[in-house]
Amino acid sequence: MMEIGTIGTVGAPLPSVELKLVAVEETAYTPFPDDPNVNPRGEVWARGSSIMSGYYKQPQLTAEVLTDDGWFKTGDIGEWMPDGALRIIDRKKNLVKLSNGEYVAIEKLESQYKTSAFVANICIYADSLEAFVVGIVVPIEKELRTLANSLSLFNTAQHEPDFAELCAHPEIIKKVLEDIRSAGRRANFKPAELVHTITLIPEEWTPQNSMLTAAQKIKRPEIAKKYAAAIKKMYNKKN
Repeated sequence: MMEIGTIGTVGAPLPSVELKLVAVEETAYTPFPDDPNVNPRGEVWARGSSIMSGYYKQPQLTAEVLTDDGWFKTGDIGEWMPDGALRIIDRKKNLVKLSNGEYVAIEKLESQYKTSAFVANICIYADSLEAFVVGIVVPIEKELRTLANSLSLFNTAQHEPDFAELCAHPEIIKKVLEDIRSAGRRANFKPAELVHTITLIPEEWTPQNSMLTAAQKIKRPEIAKKYAAAIKKMYNKKN
């Protein structure tokens, strides 16, 4: 029996609400996977007396999210766990089709890449005209200094590097990328899901500098705009 408040899930459906998972076309998200070791996954649809009947005076928007028989398309990608709990693993709008036809779920990637000891925050960027993803990373300064010292990259007796210098050092970027990709391999990421290259940003993302929402979610459009030059440089570096 599922315990109430299981960490990492939103729990079981309420008695007054019907939930179902709907396959997302051209992706591996399906409620009926061929592999018995893979849990049912798909877009979460909800129906019941507590579900909204539509957007106020916006019939076109209502028609986009509500079916004729009352199912609300949440836009969340969910996974049914073996104990009956529902886990939210991504947002449908964050599924990006790459140039090779592969779909990547960027929020899922970010969640796993944050397990790297070097990552304070990360924004995965996917371009539909490219075959790989890149990462904009806010690293943990203490970990970078420890790494730099272990590699003897600076003569600290003569000069103590600042955070920006650490973030710009090619060897540090290389080692952090290796660690992030290792985090992806631990999660059995496909080749298209493994970040190709990264840039390290010596600036914390906060709601005050408009990089995060008040709920601490990253603002993708703002980040992509601010670091557009870095993103272009990463994609120009094919090897």
